[in-house]
Amino acid sequence: MLGGGRPAVAAASGEPSREGVLVTGTGAVFGEPDLFTAEFAVETEASTVGDALERANTAATRMRNALVRAGIARADLQTSNVGISSKFNDDRDIIGYSVNQGLTAKIRNLPRAGAVLSAGIAAGGNAARLNGVSFSIENDTALLAEARKKAFADARGKAELYAKEAGRPLGRVVTISEVAPTFGPPSPQYSMAAYDARVPLEPGKQQLTATVTVEWALAAPAPVTATLARMPAKPRLTNAQRAVLVEATSRFRDVKKAIAAGYRPTKDCVPGMGFHYAKPELTGDMKIDPALPEILVYTAAAGGSVRLAALEYFKADADGNLKTADDRPTLLSHPFDGPMAGHPVPPGQPPMPVHYDLHVWLYQNNPAGELTSMNPDVTCQ
Repeated sequence: MLGGGRPAVAAASGEPSREGVLVTGTGAVFGEPDLFTAEFAVETEASTVGDALERANTAATRMRNALVRAGIARADLQTSNVGISSKFNDDRDIIGYSVNQGLTAKIRNLPRAGAVLSAGIAAGGNAARLNGVSFSIENDTALLAEARKKAFADARGKAELYAKEAGRPLGRVVTISEVAPTFGPPSPQYSMAAYDARVPLEPGKQQLTATVTVEWALAAPAPVTATLARMPAKPRLTNAQRAVLVEATSRFRDVKKAIAAGYRPTKDCVPGMGFHYAKPELTGDMKIDPALPEILVYTAAAGGSVRLAALEYFKADADGNLKTADDRPTLLSHPFDGPMAGHPVPPGQPPMPVHYDLHVWLYQNNPAGELTSMNPDVTCQ
């Protein structure tokens, strides 16, 4: 399974194996806040707990009544906390008590938010505190739907890219998992010390972000024969050209000699193309030498061995531009295929650049053409 650019992983033990791509998409939208929340509080002190509580209750009641008169519904007022603490002198003797009561108010008429703050604080007198304010979007259904659509579209775009790079069509959706939507960035918080009723309250815009993780199945690749049917036939080598290449490369029929010469396996068998053994110093030297193919292609043989089937000549595209081909190389007067994007490589190997290549099926017949990339007779079994 492909996941956010990570390599394929096997299914967990006991689960059926499946091929898919797992990606995470995000979608962000902006909306105007429709709710202003104020965290009021009253704080009182007295020599006894009872007196401190009574003073706090009196101040809190005045504040609550003032907020109701200012237009706040009682259902939008909620006691958020009640705390009692002792006060000590330097000798750690109790000399009094402090009571703190929190009151959360939801203000839905945003243009009146400043006036409501002033009314609540004035009613609480010297005991009044304002611990913080925030804007939020309460009616977020439509915005959340839009953010979810964007998140899914983002996930699909990533999945299609990974599937294309893997050479596979994107299949059906297997799983969808949503992360809890987030609002942000948070609105500034204002302490009582910094509060000034003359400062206007600006709600601005608030961002809502939806995140979704989606798994798509990877559909089966197009059959090799179907792919070949769309490819034009290529000319064959002359007998003289073939003789030159056989003389230079026949020693690589023995894969041990190829390995001793510096060729290394690059990935698992590719249907229609076989096993690839590449020589790094040749793939990066920007030269084409008929006697030194950059890649040797082997196919499966009896007893788990491999046999030499084709030569692949490889050259990186100098400008890395898929739209230009002014530097297309040739081999014995035969033009290379490309330019083409690099193919997926195993973890730990450097990425393959934009390049040209030419396959020469010198040691195994290719019914699609001696110089055609894919061979319908090559399987990985």
